Amino acid sequence: MQPITTTARQSATLRLPRPASPGPLTSKLASSIPLPDFLDPYLGHLTPYLSPYVSSLDDLLTSLQLSISPSTPPKSLPDILPVSIGLASALLALALLAFMRRFFGRSQVLTPDGIPHISGDVTPDPNRLEDFVSIKHGQKEFKLTYPVNAITGGTVSVGDMRERCSGLTGVDTDRISLVCAGKNLKDNSATLKSLGIGHAARILLMGSTAPVPSDPASDSAAKSKKKKKKSGAKKVATTPEPELRKATPMEKIEAVWDGIVANLMPLMDEFMNSPPADAVKRADTHRRLSETMMGELLKLDSVESGEPDVRARRKGVVKDIQKVLDGLDRVLKEQTQVDFDLD
Repeated sequence: MQPITTTARQSATLRLPRPASPGPLTSKLASSIPLPDFLDPYLGHLTPYLSPYVSSLDDLLTSLQLSISPSTPPKSLPDILPVSIGLASALLALALLAFMRRFFGRSQVLTPDGIPHISGDVTPDPNRLEDFVSIKHGQKEFKLTYPVNAITGGTVSVGDMRERCSGLTGVDTDRISLVCAGKNLKDNSATLKSLGIGHAARILLMGSTAPVPSDPASDSAAKSKKKKKKSGAKKVATTPEPELRKATPMEKIEAVWDGIVANLMPLMDEFMNSPPADAVKRADTHRRLSETMMGELLKLDSVESGEPDVRARRKGVVKDIQKVLDGLDRVLKEQTQVDFDLD
């Protein structure tokens, strides 16, 4: 094999063609945009090929300017390009700012007293005739009205509202759970104003009139005690009876979900797949199923734990229950519409 000589290396070297002299428009355009010096050799070779496109673009912009404002002298592309780049940069910055604001969330709205606002009118109409809050309970929705400035003035408390809800729904106050904007209103002594709840707020009421299921452990203990009284046995136990282990928060959540899957899901599936043809029976079945599921939500609400795994599991079960309730509402609404169309 013969060695490659210096002459062969030079002939094998890639040589770019010498660029032709750029046109005046392309030169002016290149001079109007500051670029690094190391790009000059590459731009010098590209300039002859870009010149026709730059000229065509300049002619097009000139035609557009004359069609919009014939009396104004048109500007050339080098004069417009820096302004266009600046305008595009400003629009991009605004779009990025809007995206970041949507991604990171809006700033917290405060009431006139500096309290974080969660629901209702921040600045209600001073000429209104009354204060009110909207309560949603299952498919029903009603208003609790109060004198003007009773809510905004800090007179109405959570306990007052819970008592009125109990009178309207027939649900015992101890079984009523009030939720506003995802916040559970547990403190009866707190005023709506102190919680950031204003006039025209919307509050979700969860509660059921169904009887509370008895505790199997307490039932078995009561039966055992009753049997001992009947027998009259006087034997003294030599060893104390072992205490029942208290269920953990995670076990309580799983017990609620297992009960729903085993006992309620078949009834839910039957209603959603073949709802009763009779409108009255259909509405009554929907009401009973919804109230039963609301009772399960109350059980979950009573499970308290600071562990992230427990809180995440409870949140997941609540979402699954809410999906089932939404499915029940959707079927009832569709069947009601069908009955209306047939009539």
